[in-house]
Amino acid sequence: MASNNVRFSNRAILKCLVYILQVLGSAASAGAQAGVEPPTLTKIEPSGRIDLTVNSITVTLTGAGFASVEGIGFAPEGVLTFTPKWVPTSDTSASITLQIDPNTTAQTINLWLKGADGTTSGMVQFNTGLASSICLEAIQTGGCALLWEVKATSATGSSSQSNNTTTPNIMVTLDYQWRPPQSRAQKHLMANQYLSKGNEPFRIVQAVNRKSYLVDTQSGAVLNHIVAKGMENDNPYKLLKDAGLADSMLDHLSGHLDFNTGYTQAVASTTVQPTSGSTCPGGSSTSAGSCTAAIPQQAFIAEAVGKLGWSTGLNGEQTSAEFGIGARGTFQYLIPDDKIVQSGGLTYVDLGSANPQNAVGLYEMTAHFILSQIGHDKPTPDGVIQNTSNLLECDAGYQNNRGLQQLAATTQINTRNRYVARFSVNPEIDVKSHTKLTMGMEYSGGMKGGPHVIQLFFGTNVNVPKLFRGGT
Repeated sequence: MASNNVRFSNRAILKCLVYILQVLGSAASAGAQAGVEPPTLTKIEPSGRIDLTVNSITVTLTGAGFASVEGIGFAPEGVLTFTPKWVPTSDTSASITLQIDPNTTAQTINLWLKGADGTTSGMVQFNTGLASSICLEAIQTGGCALLWEVKATSATGSSSQSNNTTTPNIMVTLDYQWRPPQSRAQKHLMANQYLSKGNEPFRIVQAVNRKSYLVDTQSGAVLNHIVAKGMENDNPYKLLKDAGLADSMLDHLSGHLDFNTGYTQAVASTTVQPTSGSTCPGGSSTSAGSCTAAIPQQAFIAEAVGKLGWSTGLNGEQTSAEFGIGARGTFQYLIPDDKIVQSGGLTYVDLGSANPQNAVGLYEMTAHFILSQIGHDKPTPDGVIQNTSNLLECDAGYQNNRGLQQLAATTQINTRNRYVARFSVNPEIDVKSHTKLTMGMEYSGGMKGGPHVIQLFFGTNVNVPKLFRGGT
């Protein structure tokens, strides 16, 4: 019996030791879990897609605490997905394959890591390679938007030295537009998603004065305007600033590079012969055999226009406006044409072969104002602004026109240096294809005298891709 009691005691001791070891192991494991640091994310490489034909890209994430990661968060959601299994190559690095939704219009996606204990890392940004301002009327081209229009109008030109002449005017326009990498409306959409993911009690709202404010959703208190200076130490503003989602003055910048070519009307210096009397039109010359006048003529032209602007009203509401400066250079090849010209009750013969030049050019330096189409400023669900089409365009400034330099009767009258102003109104008549009516006028006059030139345009602007493919 004594021997049996000893064996029983030994088994009891062994069980006790095993139990103690189990308890110690659990405690050690719990201690290790308690000491786990939240994951950090500092870099994604590559940070964006270059080849837009590829919707799958492998990226490398760099940070720390990857062993405790249970998932990845994205904002906006639904644009990026990744291979479900998270397998880091080390505690500081991991490679994952991102799948990009081919139908997305979002450009910048925020990405962060989710820890096992509910903590989250900081954000990094991945660029889908799409234009941030993909527009209703535009063809997507990398980081910018390309607007392709055909303008068919009836061009009526006249000057103070000749009668009116109405001719067809057909122009092809390529408008290459640049906007900041993120529109303000897109930033606000992504910022609200970011704040909600972090359970922050703040939201960005639009006030009646169209400014954006941070609002405490729990108390309803309005915080400071999110672009106000001196808010770097304000916690909610700092969150947005660190995520790259705070408002910036650069959100207002815009640029245009336009190329126009076609068959149009140009007013240029022309040699005419009086059929009666000896008076030249407008007193352009004292010799009846060498009269010159500003006559509307048909021409093939090619021109380039560059504009830099400051946009206002890009708030995801109705419309926006742009103020800026620009430069324009035009080459005109005049088409010789014999015709009868009338001015001041007198009749003149215009012999095209006697024109002083067939190829002329001009350049301008102007200020401009642009008002976009009403209702096109509203963003898509991804926060992308849908606006390149203009409702109203106005330009005014200085013009140097070589085609009018030979009109001066004396050296005191400089007809080449001119002031110029033009405007056009382009209301949409078809929402789906974005076909527009166009009505416009251009006026110029010599700075030291000479003829005044007026041109009127009536017709339509047709966006070719949307006309044949439709659009929304």
